Amino acid sequence: MIRVWDNHAHLHKDHQVKPALEVNDDWKTSKLLLSWAPMRPGQEFRYQRKDPNSGVMTDQVFPDLPEPYRRFSPSEAAAYLRVKVRVQVYDNPKANRKIYLRLLDPDDLSAPDTPEEDVIDPNDRDAMGNLYPRGGDNRSDAWISSPQGTFVRLRLDGSEENLGSDTEVITNENGYAEAIVRLSIQPGNNFKVGGAFEASVRDQMRIGEGTQEAALRIFVGNQRVPEGRKEPDITPVARATPLLTVWRRLWVEKDRMAPAPSGTQFGEDDRPLDNFDMPLSALKQAMVEAYVEVREYQWNANSLTWWKYNFIVNDNEDVTDDEDWQYCITGLQNHSPTRDSRHEEDTDFFWCAYVIGVYELGRDAGKGIGNDGDPIPSDLDNDPDTENPIILGITLPREPEASLISREQVRDVAVEESLNLDALWVLIIGHEIGHQFGLRHNEVQGHLMCDDMRGLGPRWLPKHIDAIRRLYHP
Repeated sequence: MIRVWDNHAHLHKDHQVKPALEVNDDWKTSKLLLSWAPMRPGQEFRYQRKDPNSGVMTDQVFPDLPEPYRRFSPSEAAAYLRVKVRVQVYDNPKANRKIYLRLLDPDDLSAPDTPEEDVIDPNDRDAMGNLYPRGGDNRSDAWISSPQGTFVRLRLDGSEENLGSDTEVITNENGYAEAIVRLSIQPGNNFKVGGAFEASVRDQMRIGEGTQEAALRIFVGNQRVPEGRKEPDITPVARATPLLTVWRRLWVEKDRMAPAPSGTQFGEDDRPLDNFDMPLSALKQAMVEAYVEVREYQWNANSLTWWKYNFIVNDNEDVTDDEDWQYCITGLQNHSPTRDSRHEEDTDFFWCAYVIGVYELGRDAGKGIGNDGDPIPSDLDNDPDTENPIILGITLPREPEASLISREQVRDVAVEESLNLDALWVLIIGHEIGHQFGLRHNEVQGHLMCDDMRGLGPRWLPKHIDAIRRLYHP
């Protein structure tokens, strides 16, 4: 698994000040500076943050949408998928200087430490199976042909002209120019831009290989291209942007059942619990390894769903009988369990998940209001008591997906197994939302998709991290 707390200090000495092979004698300040910038207001952008999987300092961009897609025009939505490269010349003359730029795909920051982690960054092994970090490992998204991204020029109608991985810009009277990069927006993708005063220097730019120190930097020949303001110029002059990493947001809409109507009968041991929260801490911890931040989704005002559901077995032949997600959700009395909340909101540009806290889940209990299969056949509760096997949570496998978590059954199991109720509750929530990403059960202790509730932990397996980073949306 990715060791989130291992900073790989021996691999990242390049992020300390280190002299280039050839330094300008008259160097006082860099003659050329390249940096990243957000494309538009509202685009979430962070400068120089520590990467959680490697400890490397990197700029971070969220090129997904901050609100549901339908709230934007196509041109507004497209702007979030781009970033700017700012070019500043300090050498004289400053005006009308042509700067030659190259867009490159550095190494994945989640470098494999074990063979099990190779699935995250599969090109970091040589023919003999030895660790050999190199770039070119960004994942493709649904809209752009090149995972390494592309320079673009915006036409008057707002559409993009694809310029490829090489372009040039000309500075204004203040020595300033900008270029636009269309990103491939899968989480964990990385980008760098190198710039030079000479096309022949730009044309030699490449990502290093062999160590992650080298594979995160741009080289011209054997010279490492400096970054930022502190590293001295090389000759001929060239400079690179800092590393830019793509992050995505997962918006989680949390609901719970409303209290039962006044006068409802319940079995003696089945009084429902309606004062529970839906914490996301385990999911948040796991998702960081996949470059996904979990946020609470609040676009729908009401937080209580219809107070009762029935469940019937799903006849989908693609789903095996030993998986939780064999159950299909049906509302009662024309109440939809999902309130149509995700039909138009879960898109490639805006990831969201839906989770509902319920009282209890029952198997083969879809018999209607008059008979829930429990000891009080004429009542209206949601406690059929058909708890063999015990079902702590279920997830509908087709859109609009929803995960339902049973507070009462999690409570009962925690008591029987002498487990901490709050700890088990938060892990079950993360586990079921993992199913919304298509993740299957495994037998590995300490991970969210473990099929034994006693072995659940707030981590993904490497194959799960890879799956999340490749998905266009949950």
